[in-house]
Amino acid sequence: MKTASDKLFRVVKSMTKAEKRYFKLAIERYQVKQSRRSIELFDALNKLNIYEESELLKILKTPQLKKNLSMHKKILLDTLLQALKNQYLKKYPIMAIQEKLDYALLMRDRNLPEIAMNLVNEAVAKCKEYECWEKQLEAYELKRSILVLVERTKAIFEEELVLLEEEKGLLADINERIEMLKVQNHLQQFRDNSYQVHTEEDIHLINELGKQLDKHLTLEAPSNQITLQFALADFYYNKKDYVKQIEALDKIGKLFEGNPKFIQKNPNHYCKYLQCRMLPNYHLRNFEAMKALKVELDRLQTDENTPIITKELANLNATRIVRELVIAGEESAEVFEAMRKEWFNQPVQNVLHAVLVLRLFLSYDFMVGDYQKLLDTYFYIDKKMLDKGPFYTTLTCKYIVMATYFELDNVDMLSYWVRNIRYTLKREGRYGDIEKLILNFFQKGPQPFQKEYQKLLAIFHQRIVYKDDCIGNVFLYWLMAKASKKTILEVHNEESATI
Repeated sequence: MKTASDKLFRVVKSMTKAEKRYFKLAIERYQVKQSRRSIELFDALNKLNIYEESELLKILKTPQLKKNLSMHKKILLDTLLQALKNQYLKKYPIMAIQEKLDYALLMRDRNLPEIAMNLVNEAVAKCKEYECWEKQLEAYELKRSILVLVERTKAIFEEELVLLEEEKGLLADINERIEMLKVQNHLQQFRDNSYQVHTEEDIHLINELGKQLDKHLTLEAPSNQITLQFALADFYYNKKDYVKQIEALDKIGKLFEGNPKFIQKNPNHYCKYLQCRMLPNYHLRNFEAMKALKVELDRLQTDENTPIITKELANLNATRIVRELVIAGEESAEVFEAMRKEWFNQPVQNVLHAVLVLRLFLSYDFMVGDYQKLLDTYFYIDKKMLDKGPFYTTLTCKYIVMATYFELDNVDMLSYWVRNIRYTLKREGRYGDIEKLILNFFQKGPQPFQKEYQKLLAIFHQRIVYKDDCIGNVFLYWLMAKASKKTILEVHNEESATI
């Protein structure tokens, strides 16, 4: 059965107060029926917490709006996107570049080559400043089509030759970046499974990928340098050489250091750089460095120039750092609880972010054995919203809740969660052999023999199937703790790995 799309709802809920005010001011300039209907639909969507079309129809008053809801949703979405574009045109260079190219195309088709050429040259200058290579190639194509309209002089022929040489250099840079991204992708796959012991074949492949990176060490373009150093950082992380991993990240840091314009240009890369520094510093027990990272992540969250998605990434990683500092005894639990309280009080705008943060709180509660707080936190989230989150992260949360009822000896609730998870896995076509083993283990109920923990742990170690961290290290550490008669915190600290 086809369900109603909630993409318009998600756009509305992602908007800040300033953005909503800007949109209303922009649309109210046009005193037409459609504008009034768009505002009515916008206000109705804004009132909802979870998208349900039946609930939306109850709020709407205008019969025409209800009758042609799909059409009005499309009109509102287009209007919203245009308003957001106008509001942030100066903030996002690629938008400003595209606007110049659009205007240049209009002028070319009106046979006004001089005006068109000036606009293209302005676009090319911005492309070079912000390393928007693909847009630069697009600008060169447009520039060639404009040159056709002017008188063919020696200077024009020479300009075309220069253009071709610049395009050749650009294509070489782009191809080099693509090659590095392929290597980086392979290395990230290994990093995602870094809690597993790599086989000899894995180690050989990791070393071969590292050799492929050596030929790119002389790169000069900052964006390619960032790609290269991130790939090298992944390489050293897989080799467990955390000192060299930090050295690779330091080279990225130098590109950002004292250069706010470069940070503004690459906010997600900057946030990823801070995130990547967290792991080696945790392994090396450099908690002061982690505290410094937390300060910078907090700054990003309050900077008005930081995009919403980067603010959410910064919030997620700041929460993760505090959790690790609390577990290591370097920060008070009150600080982490204050973050949880703030998270509770904020309206959910991004389901992905909400579920990822939820997993951090649940894993912490499970590790310290605060099962009641864990259940209170999990059931605070609306389950309809939770089901719209990323599959593996949502499933991780369910596994933690199931293991919690196992620890509480609550046979009835344990049986319910075994059925719930089995149904979810079958529905998604992901009910494999290891999933059956895990759920059968829990179905037997609490108080299994220690050898059963050891048997399941051995099977879990043999199978590298959780690339997306489906069950997560929380479950793995719990099994290791049960098999060795230790606490999860003891295993966590011995492994020196974040969850």
